Amino acid sequence: MSRKRENKSRSLPQQPQPDLNQVQQAYLQAQQLQQAGYLTEAEKLYRQILEVIPEQPDSLHYLGLIYMQKGDFDQAGKFMQQSIKLSSNPVFLCNYGLLLSNRQHDEAIKQYEKALQLKPDYAEAWFNLGVSFSNTGRLDEAENAYKKALSYRENYIKALNNLVCVQEMQSKSDEARKTFEQILKIVPDSAEAHNNLGAALAKTGGSRNIRKAEQHFREALTLNPKYLEAYVNLGRLYEDSNRIDGAIKCYTKALELEPEYQDASIHLASVLVHDSKYPEAKALYSDVIAKNPHNSMAVAGMGNLKKMIGKFSEAEALYNKALEININETSAYFGLSGCRKYTLEDKEFIKKLKKYSSLSASINFALGKMYNDIGDYDESFMYYRRGNELRNNKIDYDAQENTELIGRIIDFFSNELINNLRTGGNPTELPVFILGAPRSGTTLVEQIISSHPDVYGAGELKYIYQQIKKIKNTKNGTEKYPECMKDITPADIARFAREYIEYITALCEDRNIRKITDKMPGNFVYIGFIASLFPNAKIIHCRRNPLDTCLSIYFQSFNSGHRYGFNLENLGYWYKDYLKLMEHWNSVLGNCIYNVNYVDVINNTEDTTRKLIEHCGLEWDDRCLQFHTVNRAVKTASQWQVRQPVYNTSLDIWKRYDKHIGPLKEILAGYN
Repeated sequence: MSRKRENKSRSLPQQPQPDLNQVQQAYLQAQQLQQAGYLTEAEKLYRQILEVIPEQPDSLHYLGLIYMQKGDFDQAGKFMQQSIKLSSNPVFLCNYGLLLSNRQHDEAIKQYEKALQLKPDYAEAWFNLGVSFSNTGRLDEAENAYKKALSYRENYIKALNNLVCVQEMQSKSDEARKTFEQILKIVPDSAEAHNNLGAALAKTGGSRNIRKAEQHFREALTLNPKYLEAYVNLGRLYEDSNRIDGAIKCYTKALELEPEYQDASIHLASVLVHDSKYPEAKALYSDVIAKNPHNSMAVAGMGNLKKMIGKFSEAEALYNKALEININETSAYFGLSGCRKYTLEDKEFIKKLKKYSSLSASINFALGKMYNDIGDYDESFMYYRRGNELRNNKIDYDAQENTELIGRIIDFFSNELINNLRTGGNPTELPVFILGAPRSGTTLVEQIISSHPDVYGAGELKYIYQQIKKIKNTKNGTEKYPECMKDITPADIARFAREYIEYITALCEDRNIRKITDKMPGNFVYIGFIASLFPNAKIIHCRRNPLDTCLSIYFQSFNSGHRYGFNLENLGYWYKDYLKLMEHWNSVLGNCIYNVNYVDVINNTEDTTRKLIEHCGLEWDDRCLQFHTVNRAVKTASQWQVRQPVYNTSLDIWKRYDKHIGPLKEILAGYN
């Protein structure tokens, strides 16, 4: 039986002369309530104190801190500035610097320096100054600031953690090793030490630091298998690094240990969306909102779900509600950017959003999209580039490794091998595989085909990849793809095909359906396996202008499986590998692959659509030309576009950005 929380706050007596003793008692109680997280009760007491003593600096300042905790940074700033005018308190200046550090690093640095002029041995101010220096790329100054903090507080573990990161970033390996040894002397091989160091490394970014951060989180969990914070930190690392399966496992484990852990619930819901598990994600968001209606992340998450089913006005309302709760809810800004096309009338909103561009990659992607909408392509590319740089800093990608993988696939899947495996294949014509590079028109083609009443559009299914993963696991993970398939027999192929058909038919309740689409673009890697499973299945390959495709990938804040996409050079080399592999598949499989050009879908919609429907073995239905009216969930970046009639503004987009994409053009020279 739940017990109501006792409200221990007291009202101040209304009297001409304030009783300073009672004011002090009320202030101390407000502090205790604020520290315990009872923000509403604490705010009430601070406001009562200010009714009695309007210029009481401590109450003004800590009232500002409450607004900061709530995410209302503008209101927080007003109260903090009032307190600083009344009292030159270094703590006030340091806290105000923390508030400014979300948006204005240079101004934050000024506040920390003012605090240190008043109190040179203020370790927290030196630490915060180091963080701001690090965030602005001033690594030498950051290192010196952390060392200053440690000179005044020898065992300041957060400063030591950040000092290691800065030394790593400057390739000062010997110094970094000594600093880490110092950390371990303070907390000998503790789970907390490894978790804190992992968090610092993850925040610093860079592929080398990301790998080290993962090692430290794993070590923390080895030392303490019930360490909730380490599970969530590792999950966020996987989420940021586009390793969705790993993130799901981490968040799920955290919730097994603590079912009421709302942060884990929200992060799990987010990654479940990317895994096409919409009902599970909705249930998690709904549960969090029921318990805490002011959780801005959960409200924005519900907005994402509404957007996926084409309810853009409802999604927009939820995003705006999230921003009313927390003006810095970056996912809401990104969500809003995809709900409609922006115009010059939105310039004030865009100008307001620019103030928050330092908060996250997502806001930069949102700004890039908005400036593209209004035709300011230089400004658009600047924000897209900034967003990609922030994302790429958390990514570990090796372009040469991908090139080697493609070469091994080409060598492995000969015509002879595929023909042998096909003897165990399933003759069904039920599945239709729609694949190609991301942003090449796969979503549009599926939307067209699934508008036919005899077709069920299953969306992006991971089942082919999961079957490959099972095969690798039978080898104890010792062999990579495709070498893990060298012992696969036609009998194995028959079993895999049967399992796949059972899986996709379970997705569709209508047993009269004649075709089920699997629109996973990345299945182009596994065409040899797919063609072996289903010799008669339709494989539709979507092609688009290489520069348009690559730029469209670069302009998306992808969250799963596209680690190559945040750097133009990586993107160019990846695309060349993709073209080389598709050339191989077309060579060994011939007419088994139906190639459709995006430009034909746009410029010759009806003729191309009729050919697609005919290729699928279906009778013509006029509803296929009304694909934008179909009500089905679309989780890809094309959520808005596929719900509009066909338009040709997505052709030759690279020409708008020609002067910015020199490295990409050079790598893809000769391809069209």
